[in-house]
Amino acid sequence: MLASTLLLAGQTMLTTAHAMPISPSRASIQLAQSEAEPTLPVEASLEPGTYTNHFFEFTLQFPEAWAIADQTVTEEMQEVGLDALAGEDETLRTLGETALVRTYNLLTISPHPLGAPVESNPNLLIIAEQVNAAPGVQTGEDYLFHMQRWMEAGQLPYTVLQNPYTVDLGGQTFYRLDASLDLFGVPVRQSYLTTIDSGYALTLILSGYEGEMEQLDAIVESMQF
Repeated sequence: MLASTLLLAGQTMLTTAHAMPISPSRASIQLAQSEAEPTLPVEASLEPGTYTNHFFEFTLQFPEAWAIADQTVTEEMQEVGLDALAGEDETLRTLGETALVRTYNLLTISPHPLGAPVESNPNLLIIAEQVNAAPGVQTGEDYLFHMQRWMEAGQLPYTVLQNPYTVDLGGQTFYRLDASLDLFGVPVRQSYLTTIDSGYALTLILSGYEGEMEQLDAIVESMQF
């Protein structure tokens, strides 16, 4: 548990601070849609500037011009994130690979396609990790407690700026953890917002420079359940 979140988070940090050689995304993310009762976290629909998740029953507004990464890109993000987090530690690598099996990538958005030749590219990633096998994880705070332990064990030099605290997003209680990472001599901010819903840890990961976090926060605050 938790490893998959940091794998993807590590890659979004790298993408924010420095252009990465990730293949370009297609025009839209692959979203599962069904008229039946949604049974998987990926069941969602997308309209210009609006993402609607039918499983968790929430909507999110974002700038229409922003790029949406497809599944191929997020899978490549996982591979790069695994290398960045685990390094030569085979135990962490094995745990990370196992965690990815339980994790769904719901949405990844950024002003430019991931890997674009730009100075910075703040991004928002939404994932859901199944936590039924961890009955002790009852709240987002519990989940983020383990997240901090992974930060300490991983190869990336994270600094936790503030211990988890509660925030309300569209009527749902999330816990937020703020962290920083020095990459290529540049401090990059990252925030994790997690709630437990329907047996999943629903997590939003915001990555950007200090001055870019306000825009990402505004997008997250548009969330409605």
